[in-house]
Amino acid sequence: MASGNELYRLSYLPTEPGLPTGNGGDDTLFVKKTTAETAAYEYSIPYGSAPSFSNDSQWITYLISPSKKATEKLRKSRKKVFRTAELRNLATGETTQFKRARSMRFSEDGKFLAISIDKTESDKSKHNGRDLMLE
Repeated sequence: MASGNELYRLSYLPTEPGLPTGNGGDDTLFVKKTTAETAAYEYSIPYGSAPSFSNDSQWITYLISPSKKATEKLRKSRKKVFRTAELRNLATGETTQFKRARSMRFSEDGKFLAISIDKTESDKSKHNGRDLMLE
């Protein structure tokens, strides 16, 4: 995947042995730098999905879901299943997490990240809206 002047490879592998990739089983997201211009790195993100690079190639964001088993347990107990958005600095590996994330998107210049946040489980308000966070 090309992003700015950098080249990255994204791949998914099952987290639990013996489970199929795609819709079945839990996947792991792998992000690997494939150019030699700066220091090489590789990150593995269990349960990661929906990756997006900033246009300046400095950041990646993705969603982290609960495992399939945890999701089933939450649904059986009629609780909401929330995902977490994670923002990662590709050069340092430092991350920041945003709980209850629905989706996220970088600004064109890569300086801002907009994140749609689901209501908390305790929020019993009648509206169906979401919070929007800018980082």
